[in-house]
Amino acid sequence: LTGARHLLNMRHVQAVQRAFSGQSAATRCALPRGIIALRSAATGILRRGALAARSAAAPQNQSVSVNVPGQTRLAQWRIDADIIETDAPESYLERGDAAAQVMDFERVAFPIIARFRLPGDRFCPLGMREKKRVKTFFIDRNVPRHTRQRIPILADQRGIVLIAGYALDERVKVTRQTRTILRCRCVELSNDSWDHLNDGGADIPV
Repeated sequence: LTGARHLLNMRHVQAVQRAFSGQSAATRCALPRGIIALRSAATGILRRGALAARSAAAPQNQSVSVNVPGQTRLAQWRIDADIIETDAPESYLERGDAAAQVMDFERVAFPIIARFRLPGDRFCPLGMREKKRVKTFFIDRNVPRHTRQRIPILADQRGIVLIAGYALDERVKVTRQTRTILRCRCVELSNDSWDHLNDGGADIPV
């Protein structure tokens, strides 16, 4: 990353080892040339400090009304929504494309708002009877901490209907009685999602 290996000494190496191994409560340390070493869960990342610093502006408070049908921009995401009339809802019951999620249009309480996770968020994952905290859902699915605040959530006037790429709410699922389908596809516009890495942890002095 720096192009200058001689700038790193044993002190730097040991600091990175402590951060990545969990030997210290601290989860990040600064290296020469603006490089930052970060640990989140079981993941260790080396990034340029200027990029990692962007994470300070986390998008928790961003929200936007979703155009149905149409396209909507939320931070680094594009949300495509379209309406499908069908006499064969069965063909949509077992779709494997996690990026394109389908709902029963008639079960959605419009308008839909696109946003990111908020404290206390709950929903009823597809196939379940009880609501679950979104935080607990992410933990159960082993979603890395540093990406949880960057995953789009769609909510109608009754609550969460979709967590992009992960789950639908049971309330809006497609059934054999569905005749109108709302299909939503969330596309990340930047492949470099690590640019927004933020674990909120403490620093290791080097």
